[in-house]
Amino acid sequence: MAALLEKFAASPSEGRWLGTMSGTSGDGLDVARVILQETDDPALPRVRSIQGDTFQYDSEFANLLRGAVESRGSFEETAEWDRQLGRTWGEIISNSIDRFGDVDAITLTGHTFFHRGASPPITLQLGAPHAIAQKTGKPVLFGFRACDLSLGGEGAPLVPLGDRVLFGQLADRVAVVNIGGISNVTWIEKDRELQARDAGPGNLILDEVWRAATTGESQFDEGGRVALTGRVDRSMLRSFNDHPWRDRRSFGREQFGRAWFEQFRDQLSRLTLKDRLATLCGWMAREIAETIAELGQGRPPQRLLVGGGGAHHQRLLQEIGLLVGISAEVLEESKHGVGADLREAAAFAILGHEWLYGRSGSFLGTTGATPGAGLGMWAFPA
Repeated sequence: MAALLEKFAASPSEGRWLGTMSGTSGDGLDVARVILQETDDPALPRVRSIQGDTFQYDSEFANLLRGAVESRGSFEETAEWDRQLGRTWGEIISNSIDRFGDVDAITLTGHTFFHRGASPPITLQLGAPHAIAQKTGKPVLFGFRACDLSLGGEGAPLVPLGDRVLFGQLADRVAVVNIGGISNVTWIEKDRELQARDAGPGNLILDEVWRAATTGESQFDEGGRVALTGRVDRSMLRSFNDHPWRDRRSFGREQFGRAWFEQFRDQLSRLTLKDRLATLCGWMAREIAETIAELGQGRPPQRLLVGGGGAHHQRLLQEIGLLVGISAEVLEESKHGVGADLREAAAFAILGHEWLYGRSGSFLGTTGATPGAGLGMWAFPA
């Protein structure tokens, strides 16, 4: 810790962070190397550069990981996954540092094995941060969700602060949508506290439906091409309304995993695959649009940005843009400073920067937490 603080004391205006993200979909690890420079406004550190990539898990590893999260195995199995993820990520992160350049520290989100945002909130992320610190020789900041819970929050969503740094200067009102396994929305507005919440299901359900229909031979509807040819079944949309989740800020596989799919399997099977996918897209887009309207207090955003794996799904983009009333912009490095696949990893790198400067990483309007010191705890190499 002393060495890290000495480095920033010697060069306080610039930090090199490696942010990571392993999302609910369980298909890979996003890695972003972010160089940040402080500005006159300490709440808005300037991003000098972002480099990174998505490292896909092989299909067997991804299927086993998803199965382990769904099954809630024994203590021994959970501990083994903690070790395995640490080994796998340690290799990926070490190779990323070699590829993209040296860093001062790493931010590790961990992979969520259980999350309940309320009554009371509990959470569990795995990934052996101490093993990664040993492998890379770098300090690792982790435990973001657990720290947020200690401040009275639900532990998610945690990317809004990063969104404000990355996109807050684009317009007076910006909506940033992330479509990963779960969808979430950040509302950024000038002279107003950040607002954010999870916005319902995302790729989790679409991919589960696709894998079931293809008996696992294919993992997802690439680009939403099949969904584009389908028709939305309005009566089925109404049946989805009965699912009680709107009273929460955050959720995951516990609400929209395999159990949800089994609940609606028979109803969905009455539709063709293309209509199943189109109907689910219509539902997801409606939930996202309603969340944007709620966070924006009925005012439309001036910019609508979309990141995450679902940003490549053409049917979802069309439906969201139509309901919000503004064209959805897929995040691109050349236009927005970061691409759709690296936005979350970059946001967690920014959380590391904020920790070092003692600034809060979550807020009443995002996770429900009382603003306090930066989120996270440290693991150091020996």
